[in-house]
Amino acid sequence: MSEEFSLGEPIAESALRSPWSRQLLAAVLKDSEFELLGLRHYVEDKEEFELLMVIAQPDGVPSRNPFGIRCRELLALQVCCSKRAQPEALVLRRDFPNLMHLNHSLPGTPRSLCLFEEPPTAVMRSLTAPRFLARIKHWLRATATGTLHTSDQPLEPLFFPSSLAVVLPTNYGVTGRQMPPLTFTVNKASQYSQERAGDLTLLCSDDPSKKGLRPILLELPTIEHGLIEAPEWTLSGLAASLQSRGFDLYAALEEALYLHLQSAPEGYLERALRKPAPETSSSSKPFDLTLLLIKAPLLRSQAATIAESRSELDVRMYAFLLIQTPAELGRDLGVVACANPKDTDPSGWAPLLPLPGAAFERLPDLGKVACLQLEVQRALDAPMARRFSGLPESGGDEIRLLFGLGALGSHLLDNWVRMGWGRWRLVDPDTLKPHNLVRHTALATQVGRSKAEVVAEMTALLVPNRMIQTGVFDATEAPPQVFDEASLVVDATASLDAARALSLYAGQRPRLTTLFFNPRGTAAVLMLEDQDRHVPVHGLEAQYLRAVINEVWGESHLLPADGRFRTGYGCSDISHVLNKADVAVLAGTLARQLPQLSRSPEAALRVWSLDPTSGTVTTQVIAVAHTRRFEDHRSEFVLVIDEAILAKMRQWRQEQLPNETGGILVGYHDFNHNHLFVVDALPAPPDSKATHTSFERGNVGLKEKLTTYYHCSQGQVSYLGEWHTHPADSAPSSQDQETLVGLSKTLAPDGVPSVMIIVGAEEGDISVLVEVQS
Repeated sequence: MSEEFSLGEPIAESALRSPWSRQLLAAVLKDSEFELLGLRHYVEDKEEFELLMVIAQPDGVPSRNPFGIRCRELLALQVCCSKRAQPEALVLRRDFPNLMHLNHSLPGTPRSLCLFEEPPTAVMRSLTAPRFLARIKHWLRATATGTLHTSDQPLEPLFFPSSLAVVLPTNYGVTGRQMPPLTFTVNKASQYSQERAGDLTLLCSDDPSKKGLRPILLELPTIEHGLIEAPEWTLSGLAASLQSRGFDLYAALEEALYLHLQSAPEGYLERALRKPAPETSSSSKPFDLTLLLIKAPLLRSQAATIAESRSELDVRMYAFLLIQTPAELGRDLGVVACANPKDTDPSGWAPLLPLPGAAFERLPDLGKVACLQLEVQRALDAPMARRFSGLPESGGDEIRLLFGLGALGSHLLDNWVRMGWGRWRLVDPDTLKPHNLVRHTALATQVGRSKAEVVAEMTALLVPNRMIQTGVFDATEAPPQVFDEASLVVDATASLDAARALSLYAGQRPRLTTLFFNPRGTAAVLMLEDQDRHVPVHGLEAQYLRAVINEVWGESHLLPADGRFRTGYGCSDISHVLNKADVAVLAGTLARQLPQLSRSPEAALRVWSLDPTSGTVTTQVIAVAHTRRFEDHRSEFVLVIDEAILAKMRQWRQEQLPNETGGILVGYHDFNHNHLFVVDALPAPPDSKATHTSFERGNVGLKEKLTTYYHCSQGQVSYLGEWHTHPADSAPSSQDQETLVGLSKTLAPDGVPSVMIIVGAEEGDISVLVEVQS
């Protein structure tokens, strides 16, 4: 029987503080493939966690599978109490196998299942407790049958990602070991939050006044992809990690260092190893540290045929910065010796030729040398640009605020600054990476720096005094003072989370507009609030989706991009085909239209579609309606609906009098904000039954409608609930309450609330009910 990790202290169900823990508990008790063992609680690094101790016993796990997954696995479902964070599934048995798709965990701690590819905020936007349990069961089943890592997924990296990076020339180190020296400058994200203060990038420089650093290249044998390593970042930790892959790092270093030092400048060893080291400027020290490059050819399977191997071979480069000079490293490895080692200041240092069967005498502290992993990024070149591109007014001095300085934001600002429209505060939390240059206005020398600082620096060269300040925080965490004196907030983040967070901001803020491209980069969308904010952006979003699912142009509007490319080894390192010229056309349209539309106090909703073949741009002007919000205090949900939908329901009521009528509601949920958004209401199907005191909705044509809506919206719009009318007031009857409870039970397996809207006789007589089945 295997040993198990023990976490936290037992607690009673009544002591659970997190709503997510309570939802998860209810879901576990209803799921026959989970067995609840108990509840626990612990505090770590001032964060409070609640644990559901369960046995997961999903159907479909072979009893004797080669991956070591048991039919009954002891898990701790971990929920953070102090903030809305993605829950974790921790495996409590100590001998759980080290498999693919596990999160990074420290030695001596439980392994954590990697259940999602998307970022945590995106996951939590739609995650429910039943869906979380379903992902766990899928992980265990698919891992046990060897189907979790599908053939269309990229190969797993050797190591977890690093916050440090080195940008190398495109083909540097790809062929041969003879590499010219490189000169590096260091770009650091200087204004990042405390959690990311260590992010920096070593950037190749063409500065001829500086002497170069010549990396040491090692080549691994072909490796079958699998486990992602997270060794202790010392030389001994790296050596142990590579030893498990059958590669002797020390032996390879001895040979490579000999060749490296043989070609060093005359007198290098004497200068580098002299005691004490001479006082020299950094520009005269060509080998301050050791940059180790490791080329790793990865295969999906070692059992593949030669032809399959050639087609699937993925050669990746990893970089490690050793906090030692090559001379010091050679001395500690025994590769460098001197004639008088016992002298206080030995001299006559020379590299020793490695001989077959001979062993060098290594110093005992060798393994303690600090070894920093750097993510290898490749500088942009013409082939990469072709792949990512798919080949072929007036505002005076008003202060405006721009969130998002990516492809769209940088082009918008470039246009607006050249037009002299506004003075700007710029906010973006990201750093610039090489592949961003395909569609961004920045320069290659600015890679690794804050996007906000880069764009501010570039636009300051165009027109002075247009930049007020920059910020490197996320739009969802905007402090109140950032809105001071601003007349307009422009959201160009291409993020649903940012747009909704800004639109639902509880404090005082200026008028908001959201600008974005569709997934294929063939259309630009503008959502502009009215001056009095009767039509907020989150209400315009639902009205935009209504047009998408009902208009002919919407059928292809949200189709995914024609091509996707991996820009790194992380799950979310994905970009897609988006031509720079198309960006310029669409961004130019938005930049031209917003100054005009914002002069009016009215709200605006526009879509401009580009035909890349003809160059034609067509405009869709979408009518907008005031937004209503209803708070359900029992469920703590807020339902958002617009007057256009309510007007339709009142019209249908009038047409069917004296009988009742009704239909379904379609829309979407946002659990991050506890909001429900109604996109549209459908009239009664033809097989519905109605009297002056009752209504029984039919089903004819609904399945087809819901399928169409789901596909047109790319999964965003689905069934939300029911609506019906009353001949008098909208107060819910006992039958309405029973129907709502029944509906909530039907939706409970998916963990989503049920919605009922009742329309009464008076103009504003509306009742909204939301039921959450616990």
